[in-house]
Amino acid sequence: QQDQTNDRRPKSAHAAQSKKLAEQTLLLEREMMAEKPWKMMGEAKGAERPADSLLDSTPEFEVAFKPPPILTARHTADIEEMIKRRILEEDWDDVVPRELPDIGLRNRKGEAPEVSQEKSKLGLGELYEREYLKKTTGFDRDRHEKQTEEDAAKEEMKALFADLCSRLDALSNYHFAPRPVAEEAEVENRED
Repeated sequence: QQDQTNDRRPKSAHAAQSKKLAEQTLLLEREMMAEKPWKMMGEAKGAERPADSLLDSTPEFEVAFKPPPILTARHTADIEEMIKRRILEEDWDDVVPRELPDIGLRNRKGEAPEVSQEKSKLGLGELYEREYLKKTTGFDRDRHEKQTEEDAAKEEMKALFADLCSRLDALSNYHFAPRPVAEEAEVENRED
């Protein structure tokens, strides 16, 4: 009898909310524990699902882009009204072209600037170091290395030319005759 009298009495808001929450929890637990369709089971082999069931279902995919708006008569009318209003107000929203910086193209009269396509052999740190040395001490490492490379090339050319001259002198001045080809002697060990 007390249970019947308790049911008839108005419940507090907390008790009503707790009862509703308990019912929802019970319903969710039943759904979670119920047998799931093959689509919700993860990977399903052909034997684990009904025949041609994949053809009947529409798979859901997560899309990474925003779907286009659904075109309705109202949407089209809104766009047309916006276009008409902008025409009447002469609001064109034109893009103002940006001015390119002057890099000396006008001085060359139509010639494109010369740009090297070769990859630099120096790192960025080395380039900054050379620029710093040039500004602070006046020492130009590029010019110094170029001079040493040129000097080494000149020395090599001088040596090659001297070798060529001595060979030409040997051919022309001394009645050059090549040595006859001699057979190599064989050395044998004899034990008598």
